[in-house]
Amino acid sequence: MGMAEFLISSVTVGAGGASSIDFTSIPSTYTDLRLVVSLRSGSSGTSRGLSFTLNNDAGTNYSTRYFYGYASGVTGGSTSSSTDMYSGL
Repeated sequence: MGMAEFLISSVTVGAGGASSIDFTSIPSTYTDLRLVVSLRSGSSGTSRGLSFTLNNDAGTNYSTRYFYGYASGVTGGSTSSSTDMYSGL
């Protein structure tokens, strides 16, 4: 049997951007959370990324593995004991 997916919340950020977005009232009956994100930056020659935390957890409890490609090559790596998770560039 496949897993059903339900949209809990959706946010569209305007042209001015946003330094943070909070999703609240996610029911505790869910066991999995999938984030779908589309990022765009108008900054020429500057990398922009997305980092996030869960449940306002500011402790060093996050690890991230990353891999990305760009015009002059590819890179990858990992972080550990971070105060947030990194996703997207």
